Amino acid sequence: MVITVKSIYSTGVQITWFANDTLVCNDSICYTPTKEDVGKVISVVIIPYRIDHDGKGYEEAYQFKRCVEVLPDMPIMTNLRQEFISNKDRLPGGGEDRETSIRIVTYNILADQNASRDLDNEERMYAHCKNDHIIKWRRHPLIVHELLSYNPDVISLQEVDTDVFNELLKPVFEAFGYEGYYSQKGDEDSSIREGCAIFWSLSKFESVRPVDMKTHTFRELIRQFSCDERLHKSQWNSLNAMSDLLDKHEHLKHVLHEKLGHVIQTVVLTQRSNQEKVVIGNTHLFYHPESPR
Repeated sequence: MVITVKSIYSTGVQITWFANDTLVCNDSICYTPTKEDVGKVISVVIIPYRIDHDGKGYEEAYQFKRCVEVLPDMPIMTNLRQEFISNKDRLPGGGEDRETSIRIVTYNILADQNASRDLDNEERMYAHCKNDHIIKWRRHPLIVHELLSYNPDVISLQEVDTDVFNELLKPVFEAFGYEGYYSQKGDEDSSIREGCAIFWSLSKFESVRPVDMKTHTFRELIRQFSCDERLHKSQWNSLNAMSDLLDKHEHLKHVLHEKLGHVIQTVVLTQRSNQEKVVIGNTHLFYHPESPR
């Protein structure tokens, strides 16, 4: 659990967390419930203060609506995760390899607009899931817990709702020492409100300048790489094959040039240990269950 606070006319704020009436965390913007908190309601008390002013400001208290639940039992995932995490400590070459190795976790977290909840439709995409399990307020905290369990250096996410990035992922990962970059699909006036996101650990990498974070649309890249000049100079045979395919299928060319809203985002990261740079790319390829293969 993470809260963000904007204070006015104060030096800072004191934040205190309670499980029912028991103090569980003091002076922190985030709190991770424990097994002892299961079945209890979490509350947070915020009190502003000023260094040059005696006393404290008016406190505000907020209480979460739902009780803390037990994490789902996933023995297969738990064992695989633990094995994966342990393997990093057994890299050949010892400490130097561990220092220069990079752990990357990628996850399609399912945009809310793509999560079918039509209970009357037996052919809905996620018919095997209980309706309560599809709701994003339940799914996304579990996903955050899973991602942080890997202690990753880089996190690449697809199908990220804009509000989920701004209101959950960004504040939570920043509280755990990550910096992030979000790229929304489609145009600014598009109805699409999801995209891709990359987070990187500030203990592993330096903070990234805006100029080193870029978003490229598929439409833009296809136009650039399918022009005659690029095709003539390119060593990639696949570009010619792609150009021939588009020339034979005008409808496909129209979709790619005019409708496709997919993006690829790139971030140039600088490792703190040796100043070496690494470029991370993240994208989500087009998929639709009824599209031709």
